[in-house]
Amino acid sequence: SVEEAIRRIQLEAAVAASIQDIRREYAGRLTDISIEHSPDFHVSVKLKGDGAVAERQWATAAGKARVEFSPGHPFTEEEFTRRLKEIRLAAQSAIPGFVGLTGYAGDNEAELRIRGDEQDVQKYMGILSKLDRAYGVNLRFKTSDVP
Repeated sequence: SVEEAIRRIQLEAAVAASIQDIRREYAGRLTDISIEHSPDFHVSVKLKGDGAVAERQWATAAGKARVEFSPGHPFTEEEFTRRLKEIRLAAQSAIPGFVGLTGYAGDNEAELRIRGDEQDVQKYMGILSKLDRAYGVNLRFKTSDVP
């Protein structure tokens, strides 16, 4: 409903400062932080390492929001970004049809975009596997016929 959408927007604005506090508090472990709307409104915090963190509740004028922590991720945001840069450089030199790379630290996944088709994917699958093992990021190809 429109009322629910307005409430969620107000809640997002109300928790913005608290999200920045979480960023500072977990700067050395932060993999990802996001606002989720399903199954309910909550803030999802993904952390590097195994140290568990108890769920929190935030009360704001716009309503309540829970904060859910998920430890066990292999990289922080910064580490993941560095890995993507290294993967990009390696892919540029090893794959002639390399177009680009996008990734998401929270899932430890990245998509290597290449010019070509399924035949090209098969041709470069060995390189993809080596990059995957070398950098610890789950990689997959996405093909494009863009010249």
